[in-house]
Formats: sequence, structure tokens, C-alpha cells
Amino acid sequence: HSRAQENKVLGGQECRPHSQPWQAALFQGKQLLCGGVLIGGNWILTAAHCKKP
Repeated sequence: HSRAQENKVLGGQECRPHSQPWQAALFQGKQLLCGGVLIGGNWILTAAHCKKP
């Protein structure tokens, strides 16, 4: 990754490789909105730009 990308994360922490193996795909109808990672029983973490259109 580039240094420019690192500057876009505020207050984040790097996670160990393979420590978050569960992924999610968020759809609206048949359209894929974005992906995410399951971080708890009821929580999906997505990128900041991932939002309902």
C-alpha cells in the first residue's frame, strides 16, 4: 500500500493477517454496494465510502 492510503485512516489499528476471515457482501436488490468484514455477532465494518446510494 502507498503512504497516501495510510493517511486516510484516522485512529485505526492494523490487524494481523487472517485475523478477520469472515467477509460480507452488501446488496441493494441485485446491485452490489460494497463489501465488509464481520467484526462481531451484529457488526459489519465497511469502508467510509460504502453507503446507500
